[in-house]
Amino acid sequence: MKRNITYILYVALFLGSFLLTGCAQGPHHGTYPILPTDNPQRLVVQGIVTGETSKSLEGIRVDIYGVREENEGDILSYNYAITDADGHYTICRYLGRNLPTEVIIVASDPKGKYKEETLFVSQEDFGLSSLGIEIRADFVLTLLE
Repeated sequence: MKRNITYILYVALFLGSFLLTGCAQGPHHGTYPILPTDNPQRLVVQGIVTGETSKSLEGIRVDIYGVREENEGDILSYNYAITDADGHYTICRYLGRNLPTEVIIVASDPKGKYKEETLFVSQEDFGLSSLGIEIRADFVLTLLE
């Protein structure tokens, strides 16, 4: 009898996980529209930050908004990045099934030498690739007066 109950539980778990997995891959009817060609799982934002003289700026913080939960903490390379010596940065995050209608990207100088810049990228400007959604966001920061 105990063996039959164990067998029934294993079968139920297998069927339950199979059914739930099948539902997870179906269409999503959330608050964000789904692109007709794909259901990307990743968002990759990358670019270069320079000053007005085209000199690469190192140590600039670049944050993304529009895909973060309000209570989500900062995670390097997931919610924000710091530019390297060449001014390059990359943020790569998991999207799940919800696609944003707009992504807001903010470049700010932690040292307070340059003015903060904000880019608004709408869904029409998203690029699709094998990685998911790709956004190119370059910034030219101006010195504070």
